[in-house]
Amino acid sequence: MFRSHHIGVAVILAAMITALAACGGGGGGSAPPPPTIVVAVTAASATLKLGESQTYTATVTGTGNTAVTWSASGAGCTGAACGSITSGGVYTAPQIVPQPAAVLITATLQADTSRTGSAGLTIGSDVAVSVWPPTARVTVGSSRPFIRMLTGSSEQGATWTVSGTGCTGAQCGSVGSDGVYVAPAQVPAGDASVQVRATAVADVSRSAQATVTLQASDAASLNHAYAYLWRGYSAGHPAHLVGRVALDGAGGVSAGVLDGTWTAGSHSLDYPLSGTYSIGAYGQGMLATSPVAFSIAVPTAGEHFYMQGFYVGPLRGTGVALRQDPAAFSTAALSGNYVFMFDGWSAAETPLASVGRFTADGNGSLSAGTLDTNDGTSGVIDSRSFTGTYTVSTSGRGTATFVIPGLGSRNYLLHVVSADRVIFSSVDLVSATLPLQAGIAYRQSAGPFSAASLAGSYVLDLTARNSATSAVATVGRLTSLGTGTIDGLYDRNDNYAMSPLGAQPISASYTLAANGRGLLDATTLVRAVFYMVSPDKALLLEAPGSNPARVQTGTLQRQAVMPYAAADLVGRFAAMTMPPLLVNSVTLTGTTAYAAGAVTSAIDIASPCALTPAAGSSAQWTVSSTGHIDVRAGGVQHAAGWLIDPVRYVMVMQRPSAGAACDEVVHNVTAAQ
Repeated sequence: MFRSHHIGVAVILAAMITALAACGGGGGGSAPPPPTIVVAVTAASATLKLGESQTYTATVTGTGNTAVTWSASGAGCTGAACGSITSGGVYTAPQIVPQPAAVLITATLQADTSRTGSAGLTIGSDVAVSVWPPTARVTVGSSRPFIRMLTGSSEQGATWTVSGTGCTGAQCGSVGSDGVYVAPAQVPAGDASVQVRATAVADVSRSAQATVTLQASDAASLNHAYAYLWRGYSAGHPAHLVGRVALDGAGGVSAGVLDGTWTAGSHSLDYPLSGTYSIGAYGQGMLATSPVAFSIAVPTAGEHFYMQGFYVGPLRGTGVALRQDPAAFSTAALSGNYVFMFDGWSAAETPLASVGRFTADGNGSLSAGTLDTNDGTSGVIDSRSFTGTYTVSTSGRGTATFVIPGLGSRNYLLHVVSADRVIFSSVDLVSATLPLQAGIAYRQSAGPFSAASLAGSYVLDLTARNSATSAVATVGRLTSLGTGTIDGLYDRNDNYAMSPLGAQPISASYTLAANGRGLLDATTLVRAVFYMVSPDKALLLEAPGSNPARVQTGTLQRQAVMPYAAADLVGRFAAMTMPPLLVNSVTLTGTTAYAAGAVTSAIDIASPCALTPAAGSSAQWTVSSTGHIDVRAGGVQHAAGWLIDPVRYVMVMQRPSAGAACDEVVHNVTAAQ
């Protein structure tokens, strides 16, 4: 009995265990699967610039062992070229953008290297590239230096290449690591232009190029029709000449016309011009027409040239000739808002100037005109309204009339440069109520304006006659935050009284209306009315101040690409002095070459007493980070100025003079490549 009882209990227990197992309540059978391990990588941004850093976070689930190893990889990079990442997940982008610019940041689980997580990242840069000059003409067999300007936190230089659609290899010329382009021995048969390109080392997707037009001779630099504006003295009386010359690229002048007006009470209109021209290897030359001949200086691009009345003794002055666009030779082409500056003289031969704006409707009507005039006597006519009419012929020559309440009608000749620029010259015989005036109207852009429109750094130039025997010339650099205040520095020659080396401070305030008319009050320098052509340029006219007879005119031009260095001033510049303001003013045109801290010049100099062709000079120069140029000869400051950009600058001559009848040298100089 006892044994049977134990067997029965065992059977019952076994049955109970089986039943519990069948109901899932037992601990037997297969083990559950382990949890899934996931590695997730996150960061604040999916893009970084060169050299920037950010922290990545790895979130590990499914295991208590969360230690990871970090790495960076990419299809366009290996190792350090992909950047670096610390054991704590702090990633630093490389100094050169990979190609392609994608990097993968990966966290690998140390306990199980098959478990990883990744986040994609795009590497960008703030590198910007520009090449100066953007266009140039180069004669076969000669060379031309180009400047590459790089900005950005990871700037590491650039590589140079040259290519062309009508040439390959040496047929296109060559360019060295210093940016000096050497033209081939002959113009390629397929295409006379090549591209000289600078590509950033840090980011090969960032590049810029200059277009070089190859030419067989120096004379080929000028092979278009040009409208010109020349101002100065004829036989001791103020005069201006405007017109058009067509240059054939081989030394011939055709289809020229001259329109001239003198304060002496006469003018010569629609006078035909023909003749010849020549250009030397250094960009200096002669434009010989009948009845006048000019010394000329030609920037390398050939889009304009400077001219000086030189070979005719009674005619002394300077001007500029601008390449014309025949597509603008119609009344309809002149449409929109225009800003103008007219310099001139009264019948009594005292300086006066006008600045203003108007709207051209493309049908021959002018409206919304606003005019400010400083006549050196009664002051500025404050924003006087006017209307008018205009017409343009198929030759680019036209007429305009301003109807000004209180002043009557004033008639002008037009010579169209383009739809954006028109040369104006007064055609009325000079009288007590009709002054001699000439200047350029520029098509206005980017309006309406406000104080915020004038923002950035601007290069200033101003020039004026103080009296019948003295003059003043000023250049400077002004910086505005667009809030109505300006700070800056200037250099000045005020009738041989030089501003000390290093420039003088300026503080100013301004207001700016929606139509672009502004008022500038720089108590240490000038009070002026100005009109914005665009956010990059303004035309200024001095308001009456302590010297009512002084009528300063000039420009503000936005400064490009900073900081500067001596390497940013290189190559040959063509230059001229502003039109003379005194009978005994010396005028200059010529070329200046900058290289390795030394500057050499070849200048044609005209004075009332003598003509000095191709006068040579040499000096030393420096450039500050703000673009301030200091030129010294024998340790003595000779000139000072400011770079507008690497291919343009303005300068004031700082050479003192005794003010002799043949040697007045207070000059404002403009130069361009």
